[in-house]
Amino acid sequence: MAFITTTAASISSGGTINGDLTVTGDFKVEGAGSFTYDEIIEGSIGLDTATPSITMRNGGTYYKEFRGTGAGNTILKTSGGSQNLILGTADVERMRISSAGLVGIGTTSPEGRLHLAASASGATGSILVLDNPIASALNNSNQIAFLNDVGASYAGIANVRLKSLTTNAGNGSSAFTITTFDGSSEAERVRVFANGNFGIGTGSTDGGQKLQVNGTAAFSGTVTTTNSFTTSTRTPGNDTAIQTLRADAANTDWPFQLSSIYDGGYVDNFAIFGGILGTGTRSAPKFTSANATGAWILRSFEGGAYFYVSRVAGASTNASPTDILSFNSTGNATFAGTVIANKATTAFRIPTAETPASASATGTVGTITWDTSYIYVCTAANTWKRVAIATW
Repeated sequence: MAFITTTAASISSGGTINGDLTVTGDFKVEGAGSFTYDEIIEGSIGLDTATPSITMRNGGTYYKEFRGTGAGNTILKTSGGSQNLILGTADVERMRISSAGLVGIGTTSPEGRLHLAASASGATGSILVLDNPIASALNNSNQIAFLNDVGASYAGIANVRLKSLTTNAGNGSSAFTITTFDGSSEAERVRVFANGNFGIGTGSTDGGQKLQVNGTAAFSGTVTTTNSFTTSTRTPGNDTAIQTLRADAANTDWPFQLSSIYDGGYVDNFAIFGGILGTGTRSAPKFTSANATGAWILRSFEGGAYFYVSRVAGASTNASPTDILSFNSTGNATFAGTVIANKATTAFRIPTAETPASASATGTVGTITWDTSYIYVCTAANTWKRVAIATW
């Protein structure tokens, strides 16, 4: 038997319809009721009870349920066996909640609490969008919070938090931050600034460098750069470029600096202890020292043809150094001061014998040589004198 109606229908005293039920108007159940077999309902069903429910069963085993609760919640679930809950559009599955509680979007086999899948060869696959659609304002943000412990919470302390943060309300530029919980408080540890600079322990202060570390950095491998750690834009004198590696904790004492200057011909390199390179030229460098004890400079000149040990005395600004010791390309050394042997066991040695060809042989003032009979001294250009030596 079939019960067919095209208007509102009401069964007020109970009854059973054993055939098909087709309702094209409204169908209302005001007491306890159940539907079995093949029911086609084209209108609406009203379950007039505090906890309305529609349950679909198979052979006595309930496996689909749609119901409301007295608290106003709506429940859509499966029960009885390992059943998945599937949602779709256009007759295509779009999302699945597995029997284990794993949510898959674009996949029928989710492997985590949320699994997104989208196949796109040579293009973007899955896209996760966090949107804060409001007018640009300082500190607008989107966040992902990681809560590893019972006491952690998004509103309180998160173990780890990723955040995008508007730092300029005028143009909407934003930073990306990472905060962590160290056992006592949650604080920002890493920030990628809107301009791409990367800060560790810097907070919101952009030091103007691609990488800035506020604290101690340790490298267990090789640190390789294609330019230098810090490149200055100033042009010293008529030279074209200056490159610098600088250890300058307080920006006052300048404890150590490595620098190089190129003027189109040669590259000169400097190791500066207690000072920094000033604004002189490659051929006439100047140095600044904020330390009262002065600065020492090691300098390779003319592409390595000469090497100097120089000094700027005391606190000085853009001062010319005094060369203490220099070496030329053949290894000859020149001292600006006196060579002193402080111990009886220390001696000044000229290890190789050399005899000038004559008293007018080529020579430089101050050159000393010897052989088994004489000590020779060049007293003027190409002028030699000698003194005899003997045993005693």
